Amino acid sequence: MHATLLSSLLLVSAGLLSSVTAAPSAELILDFSSDSFELSETAVPDDVPIVYDDGYTEIVSLDFAGDVETSGADVAAYLKAHNDFRARHGARPLSWDNRLQQKAQQWANRCVFKHSGGTLGPYGENLAAGTGSKYDVFAAVKSWTDESKDYNPRNPQPSHFTQVVWKSSTHVGCAVADCNGIFDPKFGKAHYHVCEYSPPGNVIGHFPQNVQA
Repeated sequence: MHATLLSSLLLVSAGLLSSVTAAPSAELILDFSSDSFELSETAVPDDVPIVYDDGYTEIVSLDFAGDVETSGADVAAYLKAHNDFRARHGARPLSWDNRLQQKAQQWANRCVFKHSGGTLGPYGENLAAGTGSKYDVFAAVKSWTDESKDYNPRNPQPSHFTQVVWKSSTHVGCAVADCNGIFDPKFGKAHYHVCEYSPPGNVIGHFPQNVQA
């Protein structure tokens, strides 16, 4: 499977898409509005246990709202995939944020593979899409973390990997939607994954203290 890297950091292949937002400065990203999209449906709380590689178990309370395709099992997988990898890069675990999850679900439900451009709020953002039953949460996050092999501390560049391990990011919310129109119909529906991070990573000038290769 061949991939083409575009200047916008959009990775495209026959069965995979991945894109990352680079924040040029802390001042710029703080100008983003967080009022563009809201969900008003009644929330349904739930509790999800996550067991990490080091044996630690965390109970996450969920508060889903709106048109939700993301399950409690997905939430557990997103947190485990992120935090097990962050632990290997000296970063503290991310905490689940229901508001970020709602924002991510809003964007995923649009089924358009492009970044929100700050319209959801002052967040970092990773996108991924793939087809087939094997393209699950772990596969999506792995497509981001696999970029670690390309990271050069002497010339740090924003990537999915750097956002995943960004030490100053403390909260994450992710969502998935099954979408038509992202790929050629012959590949079937795409599993479209969106993760929002707060505070955002990939801030130019702050890589040395936030990314441990």
